[in-house]
Amino acid sequence: MKRFHFQLESALAFRQQRYEAEQARMETLHLERRQLIQISQEAQRRLVEAQNLVVHSKTIDPSDLIALDSFHRATEEKKYRISMQVRELDERILKQRLVLMDATRELRLLEKLKKRRKAEWSAALDRETENDASDFYLAKWGRHPH
Repeated sequence: MKRFHFQLESALAFRQQRYEAEQARMETLHLERRQLIQISQEAQRRLVEAQNLVVHSKTIDPSDLIALDSFHRATEEKKYRISMQVRELDERILKQRLVLMDATRELRLLEKLKKRRKAEWSAALDRETENDASDFYLAKWGRHPH
């Protein structure tokens, strides 16, 4: 009997590549989201640092308060823009999760089919081996007188 060959091997390889590409896209989206959150947190940290500098200074100059207020508004605007970007990314991540689930399902389907076909091939090989052994035994038994 010839070796096992899965006729859909190229389709399986294509599905594997698609799954890996979709997984990479998902990881990229998550990385981008984490980076945005870090930028927002860093902006908040710098704002708190600036507020602490002004509050803890020995003398407070009115221009420092004006600059601090301007910095506060700019930081809040930046954080708002980032939160909108994060929200948009969350939507893209949700859509990508569906695409990834579909790619996973298609890959698993072909993997199961390959496994089933290999089991069928293995069972047929076992039957053939058993038949060959029986034929050999009968042929050998038939040549020797009892």
